[in-house]
Amino acid sequence: PSWRAEPGVARLPTLLTTRQARERLAARRRLFAALGRRREPAAVRPSRLPLVRPSGPPRRHSDSAQSLTAGFYVNWDDNSYASFAAHAAEMDWVICEWSFVAAGGDSLRFALDQRVPYVVQRLPEADRPLIFAMVSNFDSGGKRFESRDLRRLLATPESRARAVAQLDGFVRRYGLGGVTVDFESVPPDLDDEVLAFIRALRAALAEHGALATQAIGIDVDDTWLRRYGAANDAVILMLYDEHYGSGDVGPVASQPWYADRVRHAMRVLDPAHTILAIGA
Repeated sequence: PSWRAEPGVARLPTLLTTRQARERLAARRRLFAALGRRREPAAVRPSRLPLVRPSGPPRRHSDSAQSLTAGFYVNWDDNSYASFAAHAAEMDWVICEWSFVAAGGDSLRFALDQRVPYVVQRLPEADRPLIFAMVSNFDSGGKRFESRDLRRLLATPESRARAVAQLDGFVRRYGLGGVTVDFESVPPDLDDEVLAFIRALRAALAEHGALATQAIGIDVDDTWLRRYGAANDAVILMLYDEHYGSGDVGPVASQPWYADRVRHAMRVLDPAHTILAIGA
C-alpha cells in the first residue's frame, strides 16, 4: 500500500514496501501526535528570568547550628549549574564567583547568573540557601591572581569605600546573604589595606543583615589568621593545593596534611565561625 506522511512528519518514501518502514512511520506519527498535545513553556534567556525584589533582610542561620554546608558556584561550567539546581535545597550557603577587580583596579565588575536567584526564589522559604557574591582578583585573561590592580583598588580609604559601595549595592539589589572576599597572591605590604577593606565591608553589610566572609589560604601566618578571623563574620579555610598541576605529583589534600593544618588553624580561629573547604 501507499502511505503519505502527514504535515510536520519527516518525509519517508511514498511507497512503503517493508514492514519496518511502515512501523517507523507509525512511530513517528505517534511521536508528533504526543508533541502536539504538549504545551511546553517558552524558553527564556537567563538574563531575562523574572526575579522578585527581596522585601526584607536575608534569612540567617542560627549560630547554634551544629553544621553549615556551603558550596562554590561558577558561571563558566554547566556542571556547576546542574549540581546547584539539583542540590540547592540541601545547601545553607552558595558562594558565587560574580565579582572581579576590573582591569586597572579603579572599580569592580559583576557577572550575575540570574538562574541562581531564580531557582532559589522558587524554593520553599525554609529551603532557600543564602547566596553570597564572591569578589576576586583573578584575571581570567592572564589566568592568574592580579596583585597590581588589587593594590590600586585598596590604595586609599576613598577607593576602598567605592568598592564597598559597589558590593553593598549589589547585595541589596538581589537580596544576597553577603559577600565572600577571595583575594589571593596578596603582597605582604598590602595586608593592612585588605583588612581595612574587610572591616568597612562588614560594617556596611551589617546595616541590612548581610554577612562578610573571607576565603583564606593555608599559608597565612597566625597573626594575620587571627586578625582576619576577627574582622569577618566567618572565614573559609582553603585546605587544598598540597599538590597542584604545575608542581610535584601527589594528592590535592591528603588526610594527614589536611588534619594537621586544621589543628594548626584552630589554635587561633573560632570554630563556630570557621568553614573547612574541601578541594575537589
